[in-house]
Amino acid sequence: MSKQAVARSLRKFATAAVLVALACAAAPGGTGMAAPAPQPGQGEPAQTRAASYFVDAVLSISKTASVEYVAAGGLITYSIRVQHAIFSGSAARDVVVTDVLPREVDYVRGPVCGLGPQSADRKCAYDPSTRTITASWSSLGLAGGAAQVDFTVRANDNLRCGRDLENLAAVQWSNSPGGVPRTAWTKSSVRTSLRADSLVCPTVLPGTAFRPWGLRPLGTAPAPRSFTAFGMSLEIPRLGISQMNIVNVPLAGGTWDISGLADNAGWLEGTATPGQRGNSVLTAHVTDIYGLPGPFAQLDTLAVGDQVVLHASGQVFTYVVQNIRDVAPSDLSVVEDMGGAVLTLLTCSRPNYTTQTYDGRLAVQAVLVQQIQAP
Repeated sequence: MSKQAVARSLRKFATAAVLVALACAAAPGGTGMAAPAPQPGQGEPAQTRAASYFVDAVLSISKTASVEYVAAGGLITYSIRVQHAIFSGSAARDVVVTDVLPREVDYVRGPVCGLGPQSADRKCAYDPSTRTITASWSSLGLAGGAAQVDFTVRANDNLRCGRDLENLAAVQWSNSPGGVPRTAWTKSSVRTSLRADSLVCPTVLPGTAFRPWGLRPLGTAPAPRSFTAFGMSLEIPRLGISQMNIVNVPLAGGTWDISGLADNAGWLEGTATPGQRGNSVLTAHVTDIYGLPGPFAQLDTLAVGDQVVLHASGQVFTYVVQNIRDVAPSDLSVVEDMGGAVLTLLTCSRPNYTTQTYDGRLAVQAVLVQQIQAP
C-alpha cells in the first residue's frame, strides 16, 4: 500500500472516531436531562447518526423550593426552570411542563410563567381535579435564556415530621409540531418539621411522671425552670379540674423538657397552638415528686363524650372526647395533625415497678365542637 493510501485510511479512521466521540458526549442522560433519542434504523450512515444530536432539541429541567424546612400550615414557593441543554441544536416544539402536587400540600396560587425564550402563546393553569400544575408553549427558542414556572402551595395536615417532602416535575417536547415526544424530569425535596425555621422533630413522647408511687426518696425534686404562662387555663369537669394553668414545654434535641412542669398543664412546643386548627397537645404529671397522684392521675377515667374546656384569649373552646389510646413512648402519631381542631391530653401509663419507669403513654383526644366569647 502506498504512503498516500495509508494517509487516506488514517484520516477516515480519525474522522469516524471524532464523530463517535461527539455523539457520545452529546448523548443526554441523568436526572433533569432528556432520555437518549431512539436508535436510528439500520443502514443509516454513521455521519448522519452523529449529526442528529446537534439538530435535535434537547431540554433540561430543574426545580427549587423557597424553604429548606416546612411545618404544617407553612408556605412553599416552587420554581421550575426549563432550558436548552448545551448540545441542543434547534427550537423545541409542543413544550409541556407538568407537576402533580403530593398529598401533603394544597394549592395556594399560581402558576406564573416567567419571561424566557418561549412563544407568546404560553398557557399556565392549575387543575384541581387532578392536582396538576401545567405550563405549555408551542415552541421554546434555542436562545434567550430559560423559561420559568412559579407556584405556591401550603403544607397540610398529612405532613409527617422528619421526612422528605418530594414531588416531581416533568417537561415533554418534540422536534417538530406533532412529532415524537421526549421527556425530562426532576424533583425537589423539603424536609418536614414541627417548626418552619429549623428541623425540629421529637423522637419520643415526654415522660410526665416521677417514679411509681413509693419508689422515689423525698427531697430529690429537680429545681423548677421558669416558664412564661400562656394566660390560658384548662377545665375538665369529670376530673374536677378547673382553671388549671398552661405553660410552655420546649422541644430541644428531639425531646420535650418537662423539668419545670410542676402541677401545671404543659403545651408541647411544635404542636398546634391551643384553640387553633391542628392537634394541640397538653401534658401533665400522673404522679408528683413524692409519688402522690398528679393532675392527670385520673385521666384514664375519661370516656368518649366527656367535655374538655379550654379558656384562652377571651374565648371558651369546648372539646368532646372522641378517642382514647394507650401507646408506646415511641408512638408519635398521637401528636401529629389529624385534621380539624383537636386537643390531646397526654400523660404516663402502665407503671413498671421492676424498671421503675412507665411503659406507656395515655392519650385522650377531643375534637372542638364550640367556640364562644368568654362571659
